[in-house]
Amino acid sequence: VYLSEAELKTIYEKHYVIKTLDLVRDWFIIDCFTGLRISDIQLLDAQHILKDRIRLINEKTDTKVVIPIHPYVKAIIKKHRGLPRKITDQKMNENIKKVCEIAGINEPILYSVTKGGKRKDYHLKKYEMVSNHTARRCFITNLLNAGVPDNQVMQLAGIKKHATLLRYKKTKPEETADIMQEHAFFKGASKPASKAQADKQ
Repeated sequence: VYLSEAELKTIYEKHYVIKTLDLVRDWFIIDCFTGLRISDIQLLDAQHILKDRIRLINEKTDTKVVIPIHPYVKAIIKKHRGLPRKITDQKMNENIKKVCEIAGINEPILYSVTKGGKRKDYHLKKYEMVSNHTARRCFITNLLNAGVPDNQVMQLAGIKKHATLLRYKKTKPEETADIMQEHAFFKGASKPASKAQADKQ
């Protein structure tokens, strides 16, 4: 799964009384709007923030990335008077589902498991499927959905191969259905092909 910009806004604006959840939310939002891999998030510190951009060498691919700082990230840095206190990957994964649950990210998601050649379908709530790795997927998918060209998304995310980019992009069947709902075909208004056109096909 990935979280839309609207869902991320809900998480960002939610008030969390428990300090650990507040900290997890802040790091998750930073990651969703920088697209950094978990290994790079762990290395991120003040020296990588110059003016309104984050600049660092991507650890996995040894690629330099320069990422504009989103207003949410700026506000979080201002709130903590610098980057928030670091939190372990394990602690993030233990708490991010709770953060999303409290924010109401509970859309039902169809999930299937095949065991012994038999498939079983489940409906999970969306927050149950969120993890640390969701953040980078959010960043890439939301950029692509916003119309940012593939090559620019690849530069921002430190991705070298186009095939890798496409693995990150997630479009829900419901989103395709929303688009196609307005198509003439599904409104019963599409024109059938003429006999000549049908013969050509």
